[in-house]
Amino acid sequence: MIDFQQVQFRVGQKEILRGLDLRVDKGETLVLLGRSGSGKTTALRMVNAMLLPTAGAVLVEGQPTHEADPVELRRRIGYVMQDVGLFPHWTVARNVGAVPRLLGWPEDRIWRSVETLLDEVGLPADEYAERYPSTLSGGQRQRVGVARALAAETKLLLLDEPFGALDPITRLEMQDLFLRLRSRHGITSVFVTHDLQEAFRVGTRIALLRDGLLDTLGSPEDFRLSDTDEARAFLRTLAADDTPAHPAPTTTPPVGEDL
Repeated sequence: MIDFQQVQFRVGQKEILRGLDLRVDKGETLVLLGRSGSGKTTALRMVNAMLLPTAGAVLVEGQPTHEADPVELRRRIGYVMQDVGLFPHWTVARNVGAVPRLLGWPEDRIWRSVETLLDEVGLPADEYAERYPSTLSGGQRQRVGVARALAAETKLLLLDEPFGALDPITRLEMQDLFLRLRSRHGITSVFVTHDLQEAFRVGTRIALLRDGLLDTLGSPEDFRLSDTDEARAFLRTLAADDTPAHPAPTTTPPVGEDL
């Protein structure tokens, strides 16, 4: 589905990506993992030609992005971002149906797609279709964003730290929703995160970037066995997350004192 071939990206004298070679196969979720400034979001934005390589090439279904019509390319690739980007003056239904309407779908087909997808993301159309984004919670707006990304029957989805601003419980629910929709729709996806726990939950493979270079690539199981300094640094974050916030007391309280 996607092929990065010796991709470089430079801004002035700064190299953001340096010779990235990477493939994304049909049906998989490749997680781009890395610290801030590692190049992961830059790589993601090259898939839908928001950015073009300064050297090398990115191919989507065999076509180099620098040769594609960028508007047509973006309309067949779903995109979910952290701040959602819903149009505040449009209803939920109109937001979800935006791309199918641009593609010239008839209104009855657009409505069927909107209704089906809202139900799939847990926002029944009869309750939510005519509401506005300002009346929704953060998690609900993100669900609308996922529905909008899938509305044109896309099979390729890009997600740029989509759940990073959500509380931990809602974030877990959204990860579960993503996994269900991926299975149901046969989606190929590229998922950017800096959270290794999230990478392990959603990724079929993980590509760890460091300073614009590919540091580690493999399944979550492979990643756990990686011995690079950067991979070990990320693995230490899992151990830190397991440390109790309030360790149990090591001494016995005095008799008669509340436990």
